[in-house]
Amino acid sequence: MKIKFKVTFILILALSLVIFTACSQNEEDVPEEPEENIENTNSEEEEEEPVEEVEEPQESESSDDEEISNGDEPVSSETEEPDEEEIKIDSGTYVGLIDSNHIEIKISGVPEEIGSKVFVVEEDAKSIIEKEIVTEDQVKFEYYLNEDDVGVIIDIEKIVN
Repeated sequence: MKIKFKVTFILILALSLVIFTACSQNEEDVPEEPEENIENTNSEEEEEEPVEEVEEPQESESSDDEEISNGDEPVSSETEEPDEEEIKIDSGTYVGLIDSNHIEIKISGVPEEIGSKVFVVEEDAKSIIEKEIVTEDQVKFEYYLNEDDVGVIIDIEKIVN
């Protein structure tokens, strides 16, 4: 009788130990479900009221203004005009076009090593550059800094000596 009791006690103790270790699993050991599965699980477990998605009215844009799309909404090359307080005026030597939307200007009064800057050019200023300005011309220009702190030239003119 004592042996049966000891064997039963050991089996219960071993079974309890197995159950206890299985229940105390670390978070590191638990595989993570992808967010999609978690969302589906949550919606199956809890019935929530459907949330209405409100679409913002989209402005009609011409296809020329669209450059890159991230899948959600088109990214426009044109941004809202800045306030007059944000517009800066500077001058320098026109170096040339970098690509169809960027130019390089050596800013006046700045050391030559750091004086050359790249600017984005709006369409109106781009047409002025194409018609009136050539490499090494002295220019005066108005610009503002966009959300990426890149200068966007809105007006440019050749300085006549």
